[in-house]
Amino acid sequence: MKSPSLCIDCESGRMRRVVEAYQSRSNDGNVVTIPEVTLYRCDKCDEVLLPAPSLRKISEYEANELEQLSAAQIHGIFDRADVTQKDFTSALGLGEKTFHRWLKGTQTVSRSMGYYLRAVDHFPEVFAWINDRKWRTPERKVARVSQRSVVVFPALAKREASGLIEASLSPGANPARSFVLDVVPHSSR
Repeated sequence: MKSPSLCIDCESGRMRRVVEAYQSRSNDGNVVTIPEVTLYRCDKCDEVLLPAPSLRKISEYEANELEQLSAAQIHGIFDRADVTQKDFTSALGLGEKTFHRWLKGTQTVSRSMGYYLRAVDHFPEVFAWINDRKWRTPERKVARVSQRSVVVFPALAKREASGLIEASLSPGANPARSFVLDVVPHSSR
């Protein structure tokens, strides 16, 4: 970059080439200090101009410091998932346009989404679980009669031994209610 002579802000100061540490605030509010950045500073109003190579250095340093995923890393995660772009974005709850911008490198992935994508990449079974929406069909849990219940209700021991007692529980269900509904014969309710 050709050194600018007059300040474009105050129009009276001179822009001087300086190499110094530069502080940048990322989108998520973190402050990153980049060492030895070339910039131009006005000797009167302190206005700063950053040449293109310095902007690239700042972006690369921030990405590394904040553990941002590069477009190449995102391509790798997507390729290893072995699904279509539409299925990938749908499974992860992303907009297709956002994901396309990530792949092109025109938009950066947030830190938290980067962690999420890394976890999905490292644990393919997690991606499969998310893709299949497994939380919609919770696993069935079976309740067994406890020793205390047998002492209080001796007849339950006989029913359990005969296989008549098996209470199906879903997450968040009231186990006592499920137990009673499955154990007590329908005719006595």
